[in-house]
Amino acid sequence: MKKTSLTQSAFYRYGYEFTAKVLTEGKYPIIVCTLCKREGHSRDKCPDELEKHKLVPLPPMCDQLRDMLGRVCADVLGQLSPD
Repeated sequence: MKKTSLTQSAFYRYGYEFTAKVLTEGKYPIIVCTLCKREGHSRDKCPDELEKHKLVPLPPMCDQLRDMLGRVCADVLGQLSPD
């Protein structure tokens, strides 16, 4: 059996070029904000003020709280781990 290569005309009949321009018809994807669900901006540039709260620093953790949180985490891990 003779090995043949694709000719230029065969490529245009059967070939497909996977480029951004071909796949998107030259259009850019629509950006949708995950916060307000509106088009045209992303979450980090959202004009809504709902998410733009100033964070209040928490007080330092005492040893009792740190111990309790450690026990809670270990308990949750024990309950959710496969046997």
